[in-house]
Amino acid sequence: MRLVFTILLTSLCLSATIAQEFNEQILDQQGYPLDDPRYADIRKWFEAEQLGLSLYRSEEYEQAYLQLATAAQHGFKQAQHNIAIMHINGEGVEKIL
Repeated sequence: MRLVFTILLTSLCLSATIAQEFNEQILDQQGYPLDDPRYADIRKWFEAEQLGLSLYRSEEYEQAYLQLATAAQHGFKQAQHNIAIMHINGEGVEKIL
């Protein structure tokens, strides 16, 4: 019984270690697989959103709008929110309200 428990515990520890190493090597910062080409576009849109937010904070509204629009069209919520705020305040675009 003790031997079975030891083997089971060892295999669990090894599995956890292998899984952690696997995740660290293959996933990017957002948790998307690096080697899967389907996620290349997602990374590109995420980077556009981050750049757009940075430009928005720097009050470079026209450039921010271009970057945020790309991400917003693909469902990135922060980008969509900031585009709406830009339209409400007339920052780099025509004021809607």
